[in-house]
Amino acid sequence: MLMIGVSTGQNIANVIPAVQRELKITEALIIETSVAKKAKWFNGAEEVLKARNITVETLDISQCDTHIVEIKNKLKEKIKNYFEPIIWNLGGGQKPQQIPAWELFYERNRRGVKDRVCYANQFPAKSLEFWHFDEQKTLLTENLLIDVDLTAAEIFKIFGFTVKDNPEPIYRKNQEAAFNETKDLLKYQEFRQFLFELAKNYAFQKDAQTPFTLDEISQILKSKQSEIENSISGRLLNTSYKFFNTENQRKNLMVSLRSHLFGNIDNRGKVRKGELIKWLEQPVQTRIFEISDKLQTELGLLHPRIEITNDTLKSLTNFNKTADYFEKIVSQRVREILLTYNHPIIEAYSNLEIARTNDIGKITAEYDVLCVTNKGTIIALDAKTFEFTGKDIDARLFNLQEGSGFYKKFSVVIPLDFDDVDTGFIPTETINLAFNLKKKKLDFFVVSNHSKESSYWIGKTASGYEKSLQEPDNDDWIECRPLTKAIT
Repeated sequence: MLMIGVSTGQNIANVIPAVQRELKITEALIIETSVAKKAKWFNGAEEVLKARNITVETLDISQCDTHIVEIKNKLKEKIKNYFEPIIWNLGGGQKPQQIPAWELFYERNRRGVKDRVCYANQFPAKSLEFWHFDEQKTLLTENLLIDVDLTAAEIFKIFGFTVKDNPEPIYRKNQEAAFNETKDLLKYQEFRQFLFELAKNYAFQKDAQTPFTLDEISQILKSKQSEIENSISGRLLNTSYKFFNTENQRKNLMVSLRSHLFGNIDNRGKVRKGELIKWLEQPVQTRIFEISDKLQTELGLLHPRIEITNDTLKSLTNFNKTADYFEKIVSQRVREILLTYNHPIIEAYSNLEIARTNDIGKITAEYDVLCVTNKGTIIALDAKTFEFTGKDIDARLFNLQEGSGFYKKFSVVIPLDFDDVDTGFIPTETINLAFNLKKKKLDFFVVSNHSKESSYWIGKTASGYEKSLQEPDNDDWIECRPLTKAIT
């Protein structure tokens, strides 16, 4: 069967009907305006269709882009010897291209050819809408649920992107997908606390490497002037008192010591925070963390104590950073959900990277977890890590839309367990992220152990946060949906 469509910046609208099995499309004629031809919108879609043994031809209307009569005449001439039913796809183009298609659909039906018009409607029905005439020449409409098997590589190709290397598949429908599992220690509250404390140390160390401006240093000195003066006098004058036994010598020493402190200022008038903090305070000792007997047994340790260090994380999980471990657990839990629940996912990947097809040496975007549905849509999950630097969510939304158009859903996944909300050990930044995402009207889901299917709610109080398993009658509270809801 022949499908006729109009090339568009969202050419997946042409591909979805073409690969819907029930329609049995074997050839496609795509109308190209001057804009579509210049932008090469259809190039990727053409590759995808040809690889699926669909014959593809384009009709150049660049000389009459918006001239309805001329476009109609070109089309009419093109199909004058085609007497089989045609599917006219109105998912692309504008009215000057769609009106001629509709008129030819109407005229051919009056001559007895059972053409149909279709439109891939992703919102909210996710169905193919059809219009056709019955025997009494009455225009009828019907819907067919979209059910396609487009892969991630094909969807990105349609939009001019290439999937880099060989991303790790975590799931394929009706196929085995090899997956290296790691211990999911997030089910233990004390391990979650360990990760948060480790992340705080990491954030502090990273922040300590950023420069203070002179204005910031001045404010610190003014606020702590008395303590600093006493610290300098008490620590250093006591050890060298015999050399500085006059008030004038004492003052000179203070000037000298201040000069030594600010001797770390570079030629841009800045000093590293870590140097100032180290000078003002005693070194922070490595913290020892107590764990339960159950977790001790799980980890195979001889004693119930662990140090809050990256070396400990490495020895326990084989990951160097909390971010990497959390991303791994998110992908692992997504896989468990896909193997357990009913869902529309046909394949899923972790750490998938894409680049523009014309510049494959430069990575354009990367996705912690990416799922493809049988509706031809993309579900991208960004594991927001314990490190609070994170990724630019707005940029990631833009890159995802570039690569998969409007047929996408982007969500953030955060480590916000119900049992931890009111403990005080979750960093404020992590909980505030949930509230900020709500303000941005972006979906987020939580890795939580209290329920795989039910939400909980959190609200701010004067002293911290509170939680509820029942939805409060208060718009200031936010819903924390379980990860299962992101993909089922």
